[in-house]
Amino acid sequence: MVSSTATLAQFLTSTQPESAPNGAFESAQRTLIDTLGVALAGLDDPTAAHVDQWLTTIGGTPTCTVWGRTKGASVAEAAFANGVRAHALDFDDSLPSLNGHPSSVLWPAVLATGEFVGASGLDVLWAYILGLEVAGKLGRAVGNGHYTKGWNTTATVGVLSATAAEGRLMKLNGEQMQIPLRIATSQT
Repeated sequence: MVSSTATLAQFLTSTQPESAPNGAFESAQRTLIDTLGVALAGLDDPTAAHVDQWLTTIGGTPTCTVWGRTKGASVAEAAFANGVRAHALDFDDSLPSLNGHPSSVLWPAVLATGEFVGASGLDVLWAYILGLEVAGKLGRAVGNGHYTKGWNTTATVGVLSATAAEGRLMKLNGEQMQIPLRIATSQT
């Protein structure tokens, strides 16, 4: 019996950019521009200032870009800080099948991981597209009841979709991909 995690891992590791629907890459580029725009607008939000103070306090090795800041942060911390910026004003995009905001989770994670591993622009866009596909499918699977019971699908489904995209960027094989997907599922 093949688990759903194994099926998802197989999809993520074997699906190639050539199979993308027409316009997928252009749409991904537009969402990137939109996400960066709303994140930069959110720089003056008090939440972003609190995150910047936290980043200063924890120190660490600055390996990835934190948008609007001269000093970087680790992969996870940069993704977190950029995600806060992208969602601070609540102007980020939405995906009806997710009932949430996919890009404020996906782009910060994808860009930080892509920067860390030295991924190409094509690989970064493709990882986002795959993560968005996961977000849409999982959003449909959990349905509106998930949201109406108080669960924020941006957060719950976002953990899995970002993990899927990051695993693709890290070039995990099917077996390796199942491990972070299972961890992400337990964190959801």
